[in-house]
Amino acid sequence: SVIQTGDIAAATNINRTEVKPFAEQVFKTLQTLREQGKQKAGERFDAQEASATRTNNLSITA
Repeated sequence: SVIQTGDIAAATNINRTEVKPFAEQVFKTLQTLREQGKQKAGERFDAQEASATRTNNLSITA
C-alpha cells in the first residue's frame, strides 16, 4: 500500500490491518518458544538432579 505524506488515517489503517496481525503472530510464537525453552530447561534440571541423587545414594551404600 502507498501512503502519502501526512496521511495519518491511511497509515493507521495499514498498521491495524497489515502490520499488527503479523506482529501479534510473531510475539505469540516467541512466547511459545520461551515457554518451551523454560519447560525443557526444567526437565533437564530435574533429570540432572535425579541423576545426582542416584549417584549420591550409590556412593553412600557402596
